[in-house]
Amino acid sequence: MPVLGAPRATRTTRTTRTTQLGMTTAPTAPNVPTVTTDGDRDRVVCTVASLDPGLDHSRFAPPAVRDGMVYRRALVDQLAGSQGFPIVCLCAPAGYGKTTVLAQWAAADARPFVWLSAQDSHNDPAVLRHDLGEAIASLRRCSSGPARTTAPSTAPGHPAGIPEAILSAPTVPFVLVLDDAHLVSDSRARRLVEDLMVWMPSGSQLVMASRGVAPLSLSRLRADHRVLEITAPEMAFDADEALAALAATGWSGTSPTATQSLVEVCEGWPAVLYLSGLAVRATVDRFHPTRAGRERMVTDYLQAEVLSGIDDATMRFLTHTSILAELSGPLCDAVCDGTGSGSVLRDMRGGAVPIMALDTQDQHYRYHPVLRQALQSELERRESGMVAELHDRASRWFAGHGDIDAAIRHATLAGDVSRVGDLVWAHLHRALAEAGSDRVRGWLAGLTDEQIGQSPELVLASAWLSLVIGDLESMAGWHALARASEGNAPLEDDGSERTGTDRRGSERRGALKLLAAWRGTGGMADVMQLCTDAFDALPPDSTWRPAAGALSGIALALSGRPGQAQARLRYSEELASGLRDHGARVDCLVALGALAFDRGLWRESEDLVSRAHAVMTAHHLQDRPSAAYAVSMVALVQARRGEAQEASDWLDRARRLTAAMAGLAPWIEIQARVVQANTSLLLGDAAAARRLTCQARQLVDDRKLAPLLSAGLEQAEQTLAQLPADSTYGFTPFTVAELRILRLLPTHLSFPEMGAMLFVSRHTVKTQALSTYRKLGAASRHEAVERACALGYLPPTSVPARIA
Repeated sequence: MPVLGAPRATRTTRTTRTTQLGMTTAPTAPNVPTVTTDGDRDRVVCTVASLDPGLDHSRFAPPAVRDGMVYRRALVDQLAGSQGFPIVCLCAPAGYGKTTVLAQWAAADARPFVWLSAQDSHNDPAVLRHDLGEAIASLRRCSSGPARTTAPSTAPGHPAGIPEAILSAPTVPFVLVLDDAHLVSDSRARRLVEDLMVWMPSGSQLVMASRGVAPLSLSRLRADHRVLEITAPEMAFDADEALAALAATGWSGTSPTATQSLVEVCEGWPAVLYLSGLAVRATVDRFHPTRAGRERMVTDYLQAEVLSGIDDATMRFLTHTSILAELSGPLCDAVCDGTGSGSVLRDMRGGAVPIMALDTQDQHYRYHPVLRQALQSELERRESGMVAELHDRASRWFAGHGDIDAAIRHATLAGDVSRVGDLVWAHLHRALAEAGSDRVRGWLAGLTDEQIGQSPELVLASAWLSLVIGDLESMAGWHALARASEGNAPLEDDGSERTGTDRRGSERRGALKLLAAWRGTGGMADVMQLCTDAFDALPPDSTWRPAAGALSGIALALSGRPGQAQARLRYSEELASGLRDHGARVDCLVALGALAFDRGLWRESEDLVSRAHAVMTAHHLQDRPSAAYAVSMVALVQARRGEAQEASDWLDRARRLTAAMAGLAPWIEIQARVVQANTSLLLGDAAAARRLTCQARQLVDDRKLAPLLSAGLEQAEQTLAQLPADSTYGFTPFTVAELRILRLLPTHLSFPEMGAMLFVSRHTVKTQALSTYRKLGAASRHEAVERACALGYLPPTSVPARIA
């Protein structure tokens, strides 16, 4: 359904104008409602009416169009221009206005129309042949053209069933309408109609309006481009028509959102939209889209016009499968605990029941939203005890076919909290690693806190979700509840393979320890112990193990054990890559990059952090609070490269993320601020660097920290102490040329040798070197190298080797 004010793309665009409320109204036409102006407010004067039964019609005359109908200009124009098609078929369920549209076409077309409304008696071929003949014969009384001279109906080559009146019909083109054609079900009577489709006189048209699918014999006529078919999607009201119909109900325009919701949920079904408007007009401001199909006016109409005559087995199929948003044969077989659902769906498509095909292979379908709501209400009335069972069957089918979102949704609707917990836990870490918080938030959205509290898996999932979104207060609450539910059960520590409940329990306890490490309420020794215990105890293929390895590797590095840290981080990075844990992989790469820089391996460090940057951006991880340290390292590397604008942007992001982490993992908070202080210095903002180091020092004073972490902060503080209080150092970042010279200063190359290597003159090298000294506040080459190392422009180094 198009949004409000947007005409359907498949129809001719119409000229509209906007009312005070932003709604549009249909243009005027003969026998069409007009839009009048009352002060500053437009008022739609329009009613949705059936054909006027009070007028005196001949038996075969088209129904009269009464003033006040919603005029279907686009459809009437399309039909009026369809004279190249001998056959026109309007196939849509009840309430799509087929008869109304055809009556409006008849009023607008200059050709004579003859109208036959099918009845059950027309399943007798003799009765149908007689009435068709009478209908065509009635044209002679309103046609001034000469009679056609043709052979009688028994002439060779002419089907014997064709009424002689058609073969001797007037030469003036006419339109023969067979309304309610679905009532003609007898095979002999349908064969007569099919013969009639072939032998319509040139320039005339046979129009069939039906609630069912078109005859199979149309296949050949379609291939010959002789048939115009208009189905329910084309018959649906567009936005303008919908608004005009709602205005006729007395619908209040005070809630545009509710109006759009109703239009969208009805998908332009004219009768249903009109009845829904009547039903909820008094409560429009409290309207919810799921109400429309449950209103008595609507359900009574659907029962009478759509569902009447359906046998009990089919009705049971409809109600049982109404729990599904999309339908397929295998899925419906599982839900209904039967077979043959695919054939049932195919046979219903395009018929009296509004079921829409979602592909062209008759594999996937859906019910009209309003019909689905009505069927769900009927299911609750007839078999309320089956609802949970049906959702459980659907959940198990979806889980077996890899659709975890749908499996969790149906398990929730079944009220099976234990199964929801199992499904969420089995896919929690991967969902957080790949899709962030939105997917997990959707899994938990249908559960109350009380329901979540019934499942240890859901409690822990809620705690991790709170961590990822930065809701530390909620995380602390869920963490406490998770600890209480787990008790003091020890982690498995034999490294053996675990299955079933034991494995799940080990993973829960490992994830709980990781969560405690992220909270960082103890010192670095406690953090390292928690991470190491979790890493050693988790199964080798557990999706939680890369995160445990990354965190324990970082803890080892910050505790002054770089060799063990490097081995742990390399192993965990490979594991994270294999298990597609992108967040843990980023943490490993960044930590390895920091270790490489500390060892003087500048190029390796830059490469590792750049890889982390690529993973972050590819999987949209750069805006998670837990990525604060990684984002800070990316900004530092960009600043070292002289990419001032990019570094500034990432530094701003890093500061926001670090602020969001307040109270979480203080050891990461401190390290991130130290890195940000160094980046600020590289970008020339000494004042910001001082603020960041002060914040880091404030955190350090109240905590037990690893020596290496304190040393990094102290080094940044010493560098800042060497600058004057009002220093403007570094506000002019290094140029790319100056950075090239800076990286050669630690070597024993002379200025002429540098010039030869860089293909510039010795005078250029000297000018760039002196500019570098000035920006560093250094008076000599040795002092410039020391200052560059302290600031992070160069990796820590002693006496570097000479470049050959």
